[in-house]
Amino acid sequence: MRSNKSEKPLSILLIGTGGTIAGVSNNNIGTDYRSGESDIGDVIDRVKASPSFCISPDEVNITELNLFNKNSDDISLSDLMKLTELINTHSKRDECDGFVVTHGTDTMEESSLFLSLSVASPKPVILTGSMIPGDIPGSDSVPNLAGAISAMTHMIEEKKATHSNDSSHNNIYVYFNGRLMNGICIRKISTNALDSFMEYKAEAISLHNLFDNICDFIGLHNVCSMDDIANNIKGLRSFPSVPIIPFYMDADPGMLDYYVNHSVKGLVIAGAGAGEFSVEFIDRIRQITGSGIPVIRTSKIKNGPVNENGTLNSISINGGCVTPEKAAILLRILLAINNV
Repeated sequence: MRSNKSEKPLSILLIGTGGTIAGVSNNNIGTDYRSGESDIGDVIDRVKASPSFCISPDEVNITELNLFNKNSDDISLSDLMKLTELINTHSKRDECDGFVVTHGTDTMEESSLFLSLSVASPKPVILTGSMIPGDIPGSDSVPNLAGAISAMTHMIEEKKATHSNDSSHNNIYVYFNGRLMNGICIRKISTNALDSFMEYKAEAISLHNLFDNICDFIGLHNVCSMDDIANNIKGLRSFPSVPIIPFYMDADPGMLDYYVNHSVKGLVIAGAGAGEFSVEFIDRIRQITGSGIPVIRTSKIKNGPVNENGTLNSISINGGCVTPEKAAILLRILLAINNV
């Protein structure tokens, strides 16, 4: 692998957060299991025991650290701040070259976006997980984690060879089913297929546009740029709730009233088609944004942008290609920064 065997081993910090990859099955087919039960040491031991794992400890030193063991449905932005701070702290150490994070798949796209915005490190981070519990023979946990470690090794070597110290916040990736993808624009597209993630590159541009539109609405442009979120987010421990409200046939606009009456700071609407709503919804959204509460218009369909409807653009923030979940993450971050 390495041209100069006398060089000291590359160093990877493997961080466990739980998920199916650390799951324990109640049957032998993996359909009934407890997520986030195994320690990260047990997970990597299974990978190292696989004949397909060909990385020598003389070339790559892997240190394990279990941050927490959770089903990813239970992970909060507070948890992700702990992960961010852990990565930022270890990144300052010369003996750490890169990070691999095991994570549940249900909210991996939200976590990878958050880390893309919050981690202030030139050292790469790769998230991975599995669709089949790690203790099931033939689980995809072995090829996914082994592949993530191998991809990280090549990435570190390339950075060292080119003497790259790029400090941009585009160093978050997801490795899944043989593919390395940009963490800012991945999407989970299947509930159970092994190839359950895709990379939707158009979303990266929409996120920048959405950032600008949110900042225009809440008056944050003089405080923060998108590339500077990592510096502005330091020390934050709480983030306002931003509900995601689906629109569907006969949807009751009273749902909007409920959240406004409970003093939410922002809303995301997952509209029909290209981000469409009923006349009743439109009238209520106009009142809400008129009172100073940002409302982002997205689509519940996870492919393609919302339309450029003049009426809707005048009463809400156009989410472009951004999914409702990611729009809510971005809005929560910017509202928290604005409230500091």
